[in-house]
Amino acid sequence: MKNLYLLLAASLMVFSQNVQAQGPQTNICLVTVNEASSHNIIVWDRDDQTSVNPIDSIRIYREDGQNNYNLVGAVDYDNLSEFQDPSANPNTQSYSYKIKGVDENGNVGPFSNKASTIHLSLTQIGSDLELAWTNYEGGASFNFYRCWNILDFSTNDKVNINETQGMNTTSWMFPSIDTNQSYEIMVDMDELNTPCQSTKEDYNSPRSNRSIYNPDGTNSLSEDNLKNIKLYPNPSTGQTTLSLSSNIWKTIDITIIDVSGKVVAKMKPVKALGQTNIPLNTSELDQGIYSVIIDNGIKHVERLVIK
Repeated sequence: MKNLYLLLAASLMVFSQNVQAQGPQTNICLVTVNEASSHNIIVWDRDDQTSVNPIDSIRIYREDGQNNYNLVGAVDYDNLSEFQDPSANPNTQSYSYKIKGVDENGNVGPFSNKASTIHLSLTQIGSDLELAWTNYEGGASFNFYRCWNILDFSTNDKVNINETQGMNTTSWMFPSIDTNQSYEIMVDMDELNTPCQSTKEDYNSPRSNRSIYNPDGTNSLSEDNLKNIKLYPNPSTGQTTLSLSSNIWKTIDITIIDVSGKVVAKMKPVKALGQTNIPLNTSELDQGIYSVIIDNGIKHVERLVIK
């Protein structure tokens, strides 16, 4: 009996030590983009975080695009319950985040839920403007997306131009725009009944970046304004997608040439702003190696293999 008692006591001691060593359980309430579209904001409700020991700090991690999460910052638990990520550019792509809690004994908890920002891109098709955005992912639950035309950013004067029927719709065609007029577009979602309560302010809904259609394309071309260019699938057997992120509203010309330098395909010019996917019909090309030239004032060349 004595040995059984000692065994139970030892087991309870080990269990107690494991509980004490377990780090905080954390949860992201929502992620959003600040009003000026200059950075992302990660928000957690302090009451949602649980821990055996008092929480010392919250660590913020950002995905690098390959399902790896890298530490980008930390916030003392008694400070703000939000983090503003100055190194992320919401105008070029969506970003995904997770957080971890650290207790006062240095025990680090597991990753929280994943939360991803909404990234809005614009593509002009004739006199129509296609809005396409990435699907929101986060702790809070929403029912539909809203599309806004911002009339005056300084006074938050905006017009609701569309509401989706649910969360599965992530694009909308803005019909018959005035191509001589500028448009400033943003996407958000229906408002929460119980807002995310940051210690700085309450957040009712995640918002996307503000994407601006500018008919005269007055942005400067002194820098490289095409980023994140890739072709997939590559090698291809007939249909290829060109993915890119454009920081400027300028016409993009896309040409395919063979190894001799002969132009074998010329795509219809497009205008796009933000992360955009452009389908390329390569079904009539013979097997071989080609160069895809993407040009909006600065030329980019991507290698394409047709099998």
